[in-house]
Amino acid sequence: MHRHLNAAAATIAAAAVLDLGLGTWFGIADHIGIPDGLFFATTTATTVGYGDLTARGWLPHLLAVAMMITVIPLFAAAFSLLTSGLAAGHVAGAEARIKQHVEDRLRHHLGGTS
Repeated sequence: MHRHLNAAAATIAAAAVLDLGLGTWFGIADHIGIPDGLFFATTTATTVGYGDLTARGWLPHLLAVAMMITVIPLFAAAFSLLTSGLAAGHVAGAEARIKQHVEDRLRHHLGGTS
């Protein structure tokens, strides 16, 4: 489980760094300012979108595409790793309980102890 959580943390960190970098660069390239560039990057990365901010020019369009093909999948991968890690932890816990139960029953039947 820890491996999944570590991978999820690394993936979300990479997504955040990319989102900050691309958003800053977008704000400068599109002449809308860094705060609006970061807002655009966040709404793009979370697939919310925002109608008032659109890319104008070839560089802002390329930056928006870079956000779409890198940051969105990274956020999705981070949440997938998190949920699969949690599920794996629950499965491992259930497996350990079942194994302990079977071993206890075998000891009871073979050894005659309670």
